[in-house]
Amino acid sequence: MTWISVFLVFQILPRLGLAELIFPAVVLIVGLHFFPVPPLFRHRANLVTGAVMVVWAILCPLLFHGDRMIGFVGAGAGVALWVSAVWALNTARKLLGSAGV
Repeated sequence: MTWISVFLVFQILPRLGLAELIFPAVVLIVGLHFFPVPPLFRHRANLVTGAVMVVWAILCPLLFHGDRMIGFVGAGAGVALWVSAVWALNTARKLLGSAGV
C-alpha cells in the first residue's frame, strides 16, 4: 500500500501543479505506515516515529520553500528514522540482556 501511494503521489501532484509537495507527501506516507506496525512488533516507538514524521511532513511546506524544503524534509525524516533505529536496537539489546543471551 505504501509503494502504491508513493507512486500515485508522483503521478498526481505534478499534474495538479503541486510538484513541490512530492517529498513532504512521501514522508507523510512513510510516517503513516508506522502506525499499524506496533501491534506486529510490540514496539511502541514506531508510534513516536510515525507521529514525528507526519508532523514534520506537514510543517515543512509551511516553514520552508523550494530546495530548502526538500532538504529539511529529507533531513528530518532521516534523523527520525535513525533515532528510531537506535531506539529499537537499544531495546533489543536490553531484552536480550535480560533474557541472558
